Amino acid sequence: MGRPTYRPTTVTFAAFVAAIGGFWTLIDSGLLLVIGASLDSPVVVAVGGFMIVFGLLRMLVAGALFQMRTWSRPVGMLLFALAATVNIWGIVTTGAGGSVLAFVANGGALAALAMSGDAFTPDVERADVSDKQATKIGTGSR
Repeated sequence: MGRPTYRPTTVTFAAFVAAIGGFWTLIDSGLLLVIGASLDSPVVVAVGGFMIVFGLLRMLVAGALFQMRTWSRPVGMLLFALAATVNIWGIVTTGAGGSVLAFVANGGALAALAMSGDAFTPDVERADVSDKQATKIGTGSR
């Protein structure tokens, strides 16, 4: 099964959000691991380890979205929904302004992937495979 021949702007936006979000999650998780290790808190270290896996997965999905892999759309939608849920939790519990921006980006990427479902299907179903000529040259009719 062939891959699509074009990548809509919505998918490029979602890939960009996934890459930036994954990079930022890796930075946050590194800081959380350092703080957790200095406080001798295994729970904080475990959360930091989970965040590292989540950040790497977001960066993997970013690359797959950029390459228009068929599995990247449902996985990306799941990751963006999870990230938006965490952002809402951060807004409600702490009132953090950065979480509002992250929620808008993750929610927008989720909506963008939801709208661009046709982009991930190959164009083979819609291809004209008939034996007819595509154009008639020199018909003389105007």
